[in-house]
Amino acid sequence: MDIKYEDTVQCLFFKASQDNVNWDELCQTLNATAYALSKGYIWHRDEFKICRPLITSEYDTPSHLESKTCFGDNIEDEWFIAYLVFKLTEVHNGLIVQIEDNDGDFLLIEAADFLPIWANPETTRNRVFIYNNNVHLIPPTLAELKTPLEITDALKLIVDHPGETKASLQVEKAILERIVAYPNRLRELCHMATISLPIDVASLLILKPALISHLVNSYCNHDIIDEKKCKKPDLHNCIDVSIQFTKFQYAMILNSKPVNSSGHRNPLLQKKKNEIGYKLAFGFQIIMNESKRDKFSSLEYNKYINNLKKNNYFNGNIEGSKDYNQLLLKAQAYFKETESPVISYIYENIAQLMSTNEYKELKQSLQQNSHLYLFEEDSDNWLNVSPDEIDDFLNKNYRKQVQSDDLTKPSIVTSGLSNFLSQRSDYEGIEDNTDEPENGDIQFDCDQFITTLKEMLDVVTLNESDDDCDFSDIETQDYNVVETQLDQELASKICEENKNFKDDSCILSNLVNSMKEEGLSGPTSNILKSIGIKKSEILDSDDDDEFN
Repeated sequence: MDIKYEDTVQCLFFKASQDNVNWDELCQTLNATAYALSKGYIWHRDEFKICRPLITSEYDTPSHLESKTCFGDNIEDEWFIAYLVFKLTEVHNGLIVQIEDNDGDFLLIEAADFLPIWANPETTRNRVFIYNNNVHLIPPTLAELKTPLEITDALKLIVDHPGETKASLQVEKAILERIVAYPNRLRELCHMATISLPIDVASLLILKPALISHLVNSYCNHDIIDEKKCKKPDLHNCIDVSIQFTKFQYAMILNSKPVNSSGHRNPLLQKKKNEIGYKLAFGFQIIMNESKRDKFSSLEYNKYINNLKKNNYFNGNIEGSKDYNQLLLKAQAYFKETESPVISYIYENIAQLMSTNEYKELKQSLQQNSHLYLFEEDSDNWLNVSPDEIDDFLNKNYRKQVQSDDLTKPSIVTSGLSNFLSQRSDYEGIEDNTDEPENGDIQFDCDQFITTLKEMLDVVTLNESDDDCDFSDIETQDYNVVETQLDQELASKICEENKNFKDDSCILSNLVNSMKEEGLSGPTSNILKSIGIKKSEILDSDDDDEFN
């Protein structure tokens, strides 16, 4: 796997009945269905592909198929894979799928607000599956939480008790809301742009549009070594063609740092189509430089072979023997398809495509017929997002609504901050102190306190041996001391009450001034956001003097 990417989605495909399953045939069928459903989708990094595992897991896992897809920075791929998995279980009866990413059961993370109280990352291991186009969550009534649930037992529970294991409607709704827009959403995710490209790069992208992902990623993730090895693309032998990006890729390549940006820039790069074309051509050169590397001597390949040896893939055969070499060839083929660094895999695909007659003929005809590959360009106004639009989005998805009228009172702001900061939290979030009274102020009744204290002093019982003692002086002295202390405390309390509004106003004024100085974002704005207060609602008035 390419070291630069870490975010992956892993799926395990099981059958409800393990009898007479032709796994090779099933693998081909599932891939054909997935390819038909994803036709036209531009993957950000890896394409979704299902295969038979090369080695058996160290756990007692039933026979299965698997897929491991690296989606890099674009989380849209992750949810599109979830859509494909749901559709696969709908089309192919008896298919049960376990799907996870680096964070675990990301389906449950999406539905966290509606999960049963027992469900957490420690208790849901081997309990979450997709079966017959539904989410299934095995409850503790079928399998106790204190005992780890083996995957073989989990599959049997889902097949035998589909009604009891099916997740609640709220959980399913929260998950399906992320994928219900597919496949209609695919066009919305794309952006068509006119780009000036060298003829060889333009020909490749016309024949195989999905290559755009690898050109973008190669450029945006290049390092100083790649930059030194590549020659500057020739900007004078270029043609204009329409290239389809995902919006994520278009924004990524458009805002990436130009090569040698500190030096003198070519005047041609001042045009957007030339600048993007230059970057794509540079990414193409990085990929083509891969021809000088031997993928079977790479660090990734060595780790891969060592892992196979550790799991006894070679069955104790001596290295160099006939059986060992047969297994090695099979392992190398698997590595090229699924485990090799993506840049090496793409180079082989490009080299094979460039050797075809179709590519050579297209390259010759483009010089005169490039206009045939020009289409209407999409507007890129979607790149410009105002602060108010961001606030509306965050309010809609992540914040509770706050009444704007309340924000006119300084005490609301300060009390909200105080309440938030005074709450306790642990790894599950802030504790809900619902049992505590809303008003935590201590109510002090001076008259009642004096009366109670006097009664306590009057109830003193004298021992017979102390009959001659005069307690009246002691009682009067203690009473006078207590009364003096009470008077001082009450006076201090009254002064504090009189200053409350001024203190609140002073604090709010400081907050307003701080937000004005920190620009679009800063610590003050972040604190206010955490209690549901939008910065724009405080700064929308020009009358700052009322807080001074």
